[in-house]
Amino acid sequence: MSEIVLFCYPGSPWGAKVSTYLALRGIEYSECHQPMTWPRPDLELLNIRYRRIPFLAIGRDIFYDSLLIFEKLETLYPESALGAKECSGRALEKLMEKWAEGTLLKSVLCLLPKTLPLLTDSNFLKDRKELWGMDFSPEGLEQGVSKSLVEVREQFSLLEDLLKDGRSWLLNTEKAGLIDIHAAFCFDWVMAGVLPNEFLSPDSYPNTLKWLERYAHTVAQAKAKGPAPTLLTGSEMAKLILASEFSESAGPVKKDPTGLQEGQTVALYRIDDVSSASQHRDVGRLVTLTEHEVALEIKAKAADVELRIHAPRWQFALEAVDN
Repeated sequence: MSEIVLFCYPGSPWGAKVSTYLALRGIEYSECHQPMTWPRPDLELLNIRYRRIPFLAIGRDIFYDSLLIFEKLETLYPESALGAKECSGRALEKLMEKWAEGTLLKSVLCLLPKTLPLLTDSNFLKDRKELWGMDFSPEGLEQGVSKSLVEVREQFSLLEDLLKDGRSWLLNTEKAGLIDIHAAFCFDWVMAGVLPNEFLSPDSYPNTLKWLERYAHTVAQAKAKGPAPTLLTGSEMAKLILASEFSESAGPVKKDPTGLQEGQTVALYRIDDVSSASQHRDVGRLVTLTEHEVALEIKAKAADVELRIHAPRWQFALEAVDN
């Protein structure tokens, strides 16, 4: 199997989510750290316009969004996978994933410690305003704290119901599973500066807070036990990826509501932020189209080498482009 490269930056909650998964699996990988804000010159070497972090390369296949990253890692590295084995567990896992990233993340944002240096960095604040249309300054976040605490109590109540029978992990497994990563990563991101407090106390949510402590301890143990990721410069990353093979075959291109056809030139972009649809569109030849995934072939700028960029259908759009 080709080597894995994780594109991330320190402090990214989604980057931490993927690195946590890799640590719990004991999978060796490299990291190519990117600037926290656009532009990201390393990505020019690969001819990638994608704005968001993280994404993952396995050989010359580039996978966008943690939703697809986890699916591919579970499939391509099946031994000791963390995903649920039963259909009902897999369904709950997917629901938890979308709940955490679609609902929970918005609830915890305003609970970030207001002393974080990045929250007074003018470049960061301008970049995130352009991306999300949101004020991330300490003053802006402070206005949403009470609303966030109200919402997080609701989220804690859901988890407390799941854990009140004394189970250690959400699906009553012996070890932390993928569903635990989905549910815990947002809380783990803000926990040091916020939890517990008078509204999210051990008296009110004993099982949830013990589960979060157990999760943090398990992750720390796994990271201490396993190999640290190799850090790559942009040129080292490009050399490694462009010399690799594809990690999987292309296809199929199925009949789709978009009407797009195999080999057609298309644009791929996210639809859940303010700027991606107009400024961060990847254009390539359509080689895979299913109900869950799309893949385009593009050519790297650093060499005359083809890459495949993959994305989930969720929160992404495709449209035909005139040649």
